[in-house]
Amino acid sequence: GLGQGRAALVDIGYSGQVQASYSRLLGRELPGFYLATFSKSREVLGALPARGFLAERVAANDRRHGICRHRHVYETLLCAPGPGFIGLEHGPAGWQGVAAGAAQTPMRDSFVAQAHKGALEFVAEFAANRVTSEPLSPMAASALLDALLDNPSPELADWLGGLEFDDSFAPDAITTLIVPGRPSRSVWPEGARALGAKPARRRPRRRQRAWRAFGPYGVLGWRHALSPIVAPIIARIGDAKDADHFRDDPIGFFRRLSDPRYRRIGRILYPWD
Repeated sequence: GLGQGRAALVDIGYSGQVQASYSRLLGRELPGFYLATFSKSREVLGALPARGFLAERVAANDRRHGICRHRHVYETLLCAPGPGFIGLEHGPAGWQGVAAGAAQTPMRDSFVAQAHKGALEFVAEFAANRVTSEPLSPMAASALLDALLDNPSPELADWLGGLEFDDSFAPDAITTLIVPGRPSRSVWPEGARALGAKPARRRPRRRQRAWRAFGPYGVLGWRHALSPIVAPIIARIGDAKDADHFRDDPIGFFRRLSDPRYRRIGRILYPWD
């Protein structure tokens, strides 16, 4: 139905690849509205109409903008609740998003649901009482959030730091915004430094796989035994990059595929993990 009537893409950002892809599928220009666009969007979008609210076509490391300083924290606090989105598949019901089924982020989901509710209530009240037609300044809109993320109190860091950060395409798909005592390993290093020596509450961690010599990840396990056989087949169906991803994480590779037939093959090859 995207090709019928008025339609536009609304996204957090940053390069415009989804907008460009849908425009090619539709055969017409699909506008895009973003929280921010980075300079890479110039080559991806070309002449496609796109607007960024907080920043437009800036360098991803331009620290004048809060969303550049705290990109992944913004994503955690603002993106929709639910598991990570890893692709599209077409079935009897039409096109549907493919979620990373193993991704569970209950604390983030609860926070985001309440944050979005509060944001909508604020927008409704602001619109009803505003006395000017001037648009809200992007710098003013994010000033409080940016200030809090730049110099958080230990209490704020302890509160937000336990929220899950979900990246379905990263080796460690789910972590928390703060890894206690490890600023360099934290998605939000300013928060980790604010905690400092203060004991942090126990945070939920990903379930660690029990290592066994003959288990799927063991030295003698089938994870290693199958790789030389399966990798060339994957390279023939996909490409060399797909084969490399499989060798790095064979079990995770199949789990992240959008086609349910291939995920089923993964469950057959690695039935106990």
